[in-house]
Amino acid sequence: MSLFKRLFKPAWQSSDSNRRATAVQSLKDPDLLGALPTIATQDDSAAVRRAAIWRMNDLGLFADRSRHDADERLRADARKRFVQGLVEADDARQGEAERLLRVEEDPSVLESVARNAGRAALRRIALEKLQRPGLLADCALSDPDGEIRLWLVSRIDTESALKRVMEQSRKTDKRVYRAASALLEQRAMENGDGQAKRQHSLDLCTRMEGLLHELPTDVAQQLSAIEADWNGLKTDVDEAMQRRVEGLIKALHGALEAIDGKTVEVVSEALDQPSESEPVPEEDPAPTAAEPAEPAAAEAPAEVQDPRLAEIIEQIEQAAEDGRADLAPVSAALEALAEDELLAQSVDKLRRWLDRIEQARRSRAREAMFEQASALIAQLEKAVVAQQAAEARAAIDQLEVIKQAHQGLPRALRPGYAEAKAEARKLLDWQRWSNNEIRRRLCDDLEALPEAGLHPDAVAARVKELQAEWRRIDALEGIDPKSPARGLGKRFNALVFQVLKPARPYFEKRAELRRERGEALEQSASNIEAQLAEARDRKAIMALRRTLVDGLRELNEIDPRQRKSMGQRLRADLLAVDTRLAEQSEQVELGKRRLIAELRRDLAALPVEEHAERAKQAQSRWRSLGSGDRKRDQAQWKELRELVDPVFTALAGQREVEQAENQAQIESFNRLLKRLEDACSDDQIGAEGLQRLQQQCREEIAELGPLDRQRERRIDEAMRQVDQRYGQRLRHQRLSAYTALATRASRLDRIEAAWIDGSGLDQPGLHDLIDAEPLSDTALQAALEIRRGRLQAVSGEADEADMAQVLNLLEAQQREAEAVLLDCEFFAGVDSPAEFQSERMDLQVKRLAERMAGGEVTDAARHAARLWAAWFSVGPLSATSRASLAARFDRCRKALEGALN
Repeated sequence: MSLFKRLFKPAWQSSDSNRRATAVQSLKDPDLLGALPTIATQDDSAAVRRAAIWRMNDLGLFADRSRHDADERLRADARKRFVQGLVEADDARQGEAERLLRVEEDPSVLESVARNAGRAALRRIALEKLQRPGLLADCALSDPDGEIRLWLVSRIDTESALKRVMEQSRKTDKRVYRAASALLEQRAMENGDGQAKRQHSLDLCTRMEGLLHELPTDVAQQLSAIEADWNGLKTDVDEAMQRRVEGLIKALHGALEAIDGKTVEVVSEALDQPSESEPVPEEDPAPTAAEPAEPAAAEAPAEVQDPRLAEIIEQIEQAAEDGRADLAPVSAALEALAEDELLAQSVDKLRRWLDRIEQARRSRAREAMFEQASALIAQLEKAVVAQQAAEARAAIDQLEVIKQAHQGLPRALRPGYAEAKAEARKLLDWQRWSNNEIRRRLCDDLEALPEAGLHPDAVAARVKELQAEWRRIDALEGIDPKSPARGLGKRFNALVFQVLKPARPYFEKRAELRRERGEALEQSASNIEAQLAEARDRKAIMALRRTLVDGLRELNEIDPRQRKSMGQRLRADLLAVDTRLAEQSEQVELGKRRLIAELRRDLAALPVEEHAERAKQAQSRWRSLGSGDRKRDQAQWKELRELVDPVFTALAGQREVEQAENQAQIESFNRLLKRLEDACSDDQIGAEGLQRLQQQCREEIAELGPLDRQRERRIDEAMRQVDQRYGQRLRHQRLSAYTALATRASRLDRIEAAWIDGSGLDQPGLHDLIDAEPLSDTALQAALEIRRGRLQAVSGEADEADMAQVLNLLEAQQREAEAVLLDCEFFAGVDSPAEFQSERMDLQVKRLAERMAGGEVTDAARHAARLWAAWFSVGPLSATSRASLAARFDRCRKALEGALN
């Protein structure tokens, strides 16, 4: 490592954790990016590790830190990044995500992946490790992959969850619905539910009936599976059901035999329905020279003797190639030739050929119809599942047209269409009921409009909204908007008329106002045209332009039939105004050009002392010329500035010298003022320091020279505050000794309270309190020593005192404290408690007698000092007594401190 790198490390290697975190979070240093894994696992600061985690994209590291990091917040962040990476994994990271997910055991991570992962494989791995039925049910209903949904249904082992899946997937996912239903039925059968077994038997009957209708290619395999299922079930159902099922099994076996024998009559007999298959014409012998062949299987007669037959054969060949050609003329021509006995045999063959063409066309038409109907049925089922009533109605209408055109649908499509149509009818009925509820609500909203107190325009707008909503609902139900209204429609139309009737006077009045506004705009346009011819000032012309623009904005307030012509007139006037503005701009430009030329000439001729005055005159004249085109004005202003800026720069230099001198005086003044303000707020400066500061500041103020009135008031106020602070510090010094006594007495109160409670006398504490740092005033120090002497006298060397002695001492000190407090209250002029009024009276009489006898008058300060020392020399006292008596002393304390000052 170079010396520079050792001395100047990058920010992400700083010893300051906050700086490291900021650097890791934002820097793009390649060395930093390479060191992020090490930082995320080994850095001492959790904040730095978290920043590294958010910069990385390593799923393995996220998984490790989410389990093993010491910081809870970092574990949460790593878990969040881990889940995010699994959910958003792409093809490149899917393998790594699967590997990490297979060893993950955190249920919250697995559930997040199961619900939100974009990859089906990841969702399946997560779901394989989860067993909670509620989650499996949720995913069975919401997972995008149909196979996973079916697999999840098979894993659900609780009946309640299966029922929820079945109910919620009834109209959204038929496969899941059937799987859940089958699983519920299977478990009910395993539990011996007779009703479930009967229902399963009915389902077998339905399946076999469908097989009889459709006869698919795998009918034999399906029948074998049904028989195996029935053999395990038939002993648990009644005889009637047994006969029905076995009869259908027998019918299916017969249908299989009929299929092997190439006939379908057995199926028709089993279903008791006529066969709908087309009659199969007998095969004709191979065509001869005079016999036409079948389409796509034989050729036309090789030899044609009669030209009429040749023409008909040509027409038949064209009809065979063109599936849309009309066969009626050909059939009529054959009928005309049938009377000729010589051509009878050839005509019969041509008829059979023509019949086969017609049969082929009908077969193709049936196939096309089958495909179209199948697609429409699938579309109908999809619309029902998606709850799309309009699409379902359109599909039903198209299927009904096909059904009517072909005298019914193919047999294989009938059950599916019937089921889908029934579901669609339910949807349409529900939609119709819902739409009628909406229509009633629209009528109610319309009926409530008059009472809402809305503006007529708001009423009209609301009516249009309701009418649009009504038309939308009619369109959903396929109702022709031109058809006569019925029921709710009549009511709605009547309400529209009733609601709009009160607003008609308003609309009539608005039409009148629009007419008046149109006339006002015409008059305004005429006035502008007249004023424009005489206007010379740019401001006046701009005012005319603003008036025209406002008129254009107000066009919507006039009659719509007048808006076009009025708009054209106003725009023409606006063009004339813009032309006039361009002319005025040219005049202003010419005047400013002359001004610049004159200024340049004068600055070259005049002495330097007169340059500033000439530049000011030029600026004044510039303003009087007015404004022109903005771009031109800016360019000319730049030229003027090039001339006057050097003049004003020299003038500014002179002013800067003067300002520098003033600034120096201001800075000295501010420093002096700050010293005074800091002294007022500094508790460390004593009275002597404040006195010296006052003298120094007076000398510095004299050196500053004359001050303005405002600064003079500020400095006087600061000096007054310092003087006030000086008096406070003097008083504080006088009171400090008495305050120290009060503080130590409070600590002594706690020692006495502990001794009274039986904790023993704290001799070391007494020594530290009284002897370690004695008070400077001996009288105050004596108060503390008196209290210590009492404690030691009672407790003895063993720190144990007789209870009677303790009680006597407490009682004596209680009386002493009350006497001292009476004297304090008398001194402070504070009322004594009611129970001490007589003692207070005796004290007052005593003091009065002493004065009348000519006794010595004690100084107030000395008397207050004696009372202060006397009060804090009282002790020990119980905690309750001390608290109540201290409250009385606190009422006298302010007066005592005032006297001590």
